[in-house]
Amino acid sequence: MAFRLTHCRHASLKLYTWKHGLVFMDLNISYTTDKKRLQNVIATAATLGYSTVAINYVVDLQQKKQGIGNPKCVSELYDTFPVVQGKSRTIKVFNRLPVVASEHHTLPTAEYKAYDLVAVYPKTEAACMTFDVDIICVAVTEKQPFFFKRSPVNGNVIVTSGAEKPLELRGPYDIGNLGLLFGLSEGDGKSAISTNCRSVHLHGEPRKTALGIVHTMKKDQPLTERQEDVSASKRAKIETA
Repeated sequence: MAFRLTHCRHASLKLYTWKHGLVFMDLNISYTTDKKRLQNVIATAATLGYSTVAINYVVDLQQKKQGIGNPKCVSELYDTFPVVQGKSRTIKVFNRLPVVASEHHTLPTAEYKAYDLVAVYPKTEAACMTFDVDIICVAVTEKQPFFFKRSPVNGNVIVTSGAEKPLELRGPYDIGNLGLLFGLSEGDGKSAISTNCRSVHLHGEPRKTALGIVHTMKKDQPLTERQEDVSASKRAKIETA
């Protein structure tokens, strides 16, 4: 089991207690062509109390022959999705595209718009700021190719499992407590699997739905001849009063 500590630049930290009914998310379930195994992982996540998971499709842009394909349609996974433990609704499943890249690479817009979430495994420090992504990934069990000048442990953090098998999943309460090992406070640990994940999703949502913003202003209508006569009459009364 290798937990991922990832930085989300767009999250807003809020402190909650467990009893407030947080919505728990694991935004990194490893994709596999073994449909049955993937179904078992998602079903286990629902049983553990996760309301949302994201299937991870890793693409290494450093490998010239590896392109970005479209994700599998999540609706084909189940006829009826598993119900979340303690909830009356079924689990939500997103598609996430993490790319391994440096600042010299470019993300093809048409391809990555097919994904709900976009993340980057940066190979250089500049890559952290180059791409407009939802998540900057840091595998805490691996040596990084560069030194982070700014620590990601500042509140805008999510913790994910990267689970490939059901046994690699842990309950959200356990993950919240494990956050202490990463230097997170109790509040940060809770947000790392709930509210911060929600902020990540909200940041990525316009990529698939919003085409632009239209700003409208009310335009003054020209006065009719009768309205001009009435206005002139009112001005005359005011002047003679």
